[in-house]
Amino acid sequence: MFKHKPYKLALVIGSGGIRSIVGVGVFQALTEAGLEPDLIVGCSAGALFGAALAEGNGSSAALRKAEKLWTAEVTQVTRWSAMPALFLSKFGFFKEDFSFKDYRVIADRITKAFGDTQIQDMPVAMRVTATHAASGRRVVLDKGSLVDALCASSSIPFVFPPHKVNGQFLMDGVVSDPLPVMVASDAQTVVTIGLDSMMPRLINSPLKMFNRIFAATTNNLMHSQLELARASGMRVVHITPKFTRHVRIFETAAMTYLVEEARRATQDALDEIRQHMEEAQADFSHQQADHLAVVQKRSAAPHLMHAH
Repeated sequence: MFKHKPYKLALVIGSGGIRSIVGVGVFQALTEAGLEPDLIVGCSAGALFGAALAEGNGSSAALRKAEKLWTAEVTQVTRWSAMPALFLSKFGFFKEDFSFKDYRVIADRITKAFGDTQIQDMPVAMRVTATHAASGRRVVLDKGSLVDALCASSSIPFVFPPHKVNGQFLMDGVVSDPLPVMVASDAQTVVTIGLDSMMPRLINSPLKMFNRIFAATTNNLMHSQLELARASGMRVVHITPKFTRHVRIFETAAMTYLVEEARRATQDALDEIRQHMEEAQADFSHQQADHLAVVQKRSAAPHLMHAH
């Protein structure tokens, strides 16, 4: 899929709304230890916060940008045409771009934050994942408009409409892959941070029942992807912060708390990360030596033939 010198350390930030800000804490701990990622992969809100990190201005600047991007206002503007479209769907009023909320608030914020930035030009290599609305397949965006990629990856079904990129409708990356660890398969070591979706305890409405089913599906998919990555031979360290309280999806006041807990959890995993990186570098050096020996042997073969 990717043909180039492998990245040494990738950071993969999964979906999770405001809780995806934990990626900033992971990044902070890594850079403080001299282990700065050279590839960032993000899904949904994880892509938003990952993009702020990939700008190369440090974790503090990324946190300040995140606080401006993610507030409750982004979902407070309702599309008044949504309910008639929903109830009159059998008469042809329901369209593929249906949504309950107006996406212009978050789209404007993303545009102001990142402007005309192109993904391939970012200081730190960046990949954003989304979901193809028609096929349900994961889509990896590693070039082109960063704003378009982030708008697509954050288009939560029913809440926001799908976003059109390169002629195709894309929606939230969480639908196809909430923790896209395999997208970093060309990295020698991968650090992942993805939090289980919260399961509603009391089911007293159809919406909560839907949320429970969606959360269970998302959690199982995330853990399956981690198992698949490890089974394929990838060196993966999954960070699991220990939270002591519940954090609501738009509780921006909890950002600092989330970042600090993720930072602590990453510090606890530094020895494991270093070990994986050392082993990966040793393997890569051996592969290079073997490749060089093969090349030298082939180049020497014609000379041996002429000598005979």
